[in-house]
Amino acid sequence: MKQPTKLDFFVGAFMSAIINSAKKAPVLIDQTETSKRMSFITDNGEFNIFIKYSTTIRHSAKKVGDKVKSKMTCDISFNDKEYNILSGKFEEHGKSNYVVAVCTNNKFNDNYIVVIPFDIAMKCLQDSNQSHLRRITITRMGKEGTYKCYGIGGKITQADSVFYDWHKYL
Repeated sequence: MKQPTKLDFFVGAFMSAIINSAKKAPVLIDQTETSKRMSFITDNGEFNIFIKYSTTIRHSAKKVGDKVKSKMTCDISFNDKEYNILSGKFEEHGKSNYVVAVCTNNKFNDNYIVVIPFDIAMKCLQDSNQSHLRRITITRMGKEGTYKCYGIGGKITQADSVFYDWHKYL
């Protein structure tokens, strides 16, 4: 029997959250070896998901006005193969298409699920560095109701916002 990989752990964590929040519809999983894609149906619709993870969350303090807020940052890296999957035939018409980032620390006790609409994810991934790596940087200030998402060369002031409560998407 093949041992579960680190990716399997994060896919399982995400699917468990989906199953626990679905009210009546069964979940259908379709993950191919080359695309790390999941397609499923719940009572909220049909979904096409690409899951990535990071185990290197950074926490810091940021002064905002006269207050100091906590800041969480997570970088999700994409290689050429993963980007080609997303920019190729990943998007499915008639389904809600998302890139899901599962961010945690190396002890797996500080966890965030960030659902990023496909168009925002692709905007973040449009530029690469000299090593051909692409990245989505995810940041949340204090208890804000959104995450800010931006790519290489992007700035948090120009970042797109996605809901902190990922249930709003799924």
